[in-house]
Amino acid sequence: MSTKKAARKAARKASKTPATKKPAARKARKAASGPVACTNVSMPNPFHWNELLATEVKASRNFYAKVFGWTTEPFPQKKDYFVLRNEKAPFGGIMKSPTGKGPAQWVSYVAVKDFDGAIERLVKLGGKVVVQPFSLPSVGKLALVRDPHGAVFGLHEVAL
Repeated sequence: MSTKKAARKAARKASKTPATKKPAARKARKAASGPVACTNVSMPNPFHWNELLATEVKASRNFYAKVFGWTTEPFPQKKDYFVLRNEKAPFGGIMKSPTGKGPAQWVSYVAVKDFDGAIERLVKLGGKVVVQPFSLPSVGKLALVRDPHGAVFGLHEVAL
């Protein structure tokens, strides 16, 4: 049997078997959900939190659990917000999109030590505040902002 023919046969057989039953697929999923080295941990003002503004929260939670093995748990301080965990470490959240329309999107938050100063500099340099700053106990100050070119991201001053 030729190599091409053997590869086609293997591909047909693999497509008929559910991904969760294929050892290679399980191994790949496990590798994809394992820890990944982060090279920018010591940089000032790192991106450190990621939120999915979802159109379908339950479906999104199920999707990311199946793809990456992420777990979610309700966040007691904010109704309909779920904390994302990878290997038990929290790294983000999922919530219903505040606008309720448009495609779902990820928003990354930059950690800042001087929240008010960061907002002031952002506005002075042509950025805009999209969601006014607010505080959550034990979380800190947050705001959604837009750079002068239209990219949206969050600012987060961690509560002490």
